[in-house]
Amino acid sequence: RDALVHDFLRSVGIYTEGDILVMNVVSGLGSPKSRKSGYLCHPWQNATGIPAEASVADIGPELEALLEKNGRGGQKTVGYPLTIHFGQSVQGDRTSYRCNAVDARGNRIEGAILLDSGTIRRSTAPGMVTFYPFEPLPRGKVAVNWSWEVDGQARSLQATFQTK
Repeated sequence: RDALVHDFLRSVGIYTEGDILVMNVVSGLGSPKSRKSGYLCHPWQNATGIPAEASVADIGPELEALLEKNGRGGQKTVGYPLTIHFGQSVQGDRTSYRCNAVDARGNRIEGAILLDSGTIRRSTAPGMVTFYPFEPLPRGKVAVNWSWEVDGQARSLQATFQTK
């Protein structure tokens, strides 16, 4: 996902080795392609057809540990991950990140943020913050508000999208 929405990518190296896909998405980084703020979220504003859930096994042991830490060990699925992408590194105060997601009726979608150095590449990436909803996302409209602080200044990014 990070390779697809990353605003700092200039080139991507891809090859296959048997049934393994190898992607080099860190060698071709540069300044943001867009004239926007230099950060993007996925799903983005007005996206449609977004899946409602993801398999915990497909994402990996880091998500399993996050679920265990939050009293949800043994879950097989979670809601589709929500991410914000900054490029080479995460901006500002890492402890200030919040993701407030609600359904069409304003009901809060519970979950937890996974943020590390991005070396795992299954559940995180450099410059990416991931919110994992504990339950599959509701069908229909979902609104997301990301918030964080950089040098004591509040930042935010909002998006509303539709699940399948």
